[in-house]
Amino acid sequence: MTKTPFIYMSDTLPCVPFGRIEPAKKYHKDSKEAKRVGKLPVLAGVFSPVRVKLDARQPSYLGWGSMSAPGMSLPMLTFRLQLGVDMLYWLANPWDPEVWSMIDDWHAAGRMAVAAEIGDRVLFVTRDYEIIPPMRELRSKAQGAMKSLDAVQEFMQGAGLLTVSGHLALGATTDVPSIPVLRHVQGCIVQTGTTGRVWVPHEIATFAACDLVMPPTTRIHLQPGQMMH
Repeated sequence: MTKTPFIYMSDTLPCVPFGRIEPAKKYHKDSKEAKRVGKLPVLAGVFSPVRVKLDARQPSYLGWGSMSAPGMSLPMLTFRLQLGVDMLYWLANPWDPEVWSMIDDWHAAGRMAVAAEIGDRVLFVTRDYEIIPPMRELRSKAQGAMKSLDAVQEFMQGAGLLTVSGHLALGATTDVPSIPVLRHVQGCIVQTGTTGRVWVPHEIATFAACDLVMPPTTRIHLQPGQMMH
């Protein structure tokens, strides 16, 4: 066990839902748009279908930015997809070079792409993209500790606390003017070769304010406040 409560080298504990970086070709069968973006990397994530309504008629918004978290010396990178009254978040490590490589590819193409895996459906969304000055500044500040074990653990601890405590949902605001209040907010933490999954101790998981992914042997998805057996 490492020194922080949300980082365990164990696959016997539940974990915070995780995102990942995938090639666009993985989603060719799910989306015509995926075929149009060529070799653009895609930010994928798994989300609970009971907390988001999929309706092509509802307003949506894809955005990005940063967010402070408990115990973090720098803000984490955030990518968000609003679908009507529901919001999906990807939380990414500012000290992770693989995340910045994805961002560089997006900037070079002038386009970003995300794939929200919701139950047995995939929602593939793209929009125009460029690295804005605040993000350049964040990258510059993170440069000295890039891939540092202490920095990676700092992110995993902060992202774990933000998600499991429910503060992610409390701090989220709508991006769609016609929808003043969000209903459900769920997030995933981007896993790469640098940043691992955030495992949650059983005593904390029991009171988690977010959905948790259970170990493969249990084959269940733990919902907020649901007791584990």
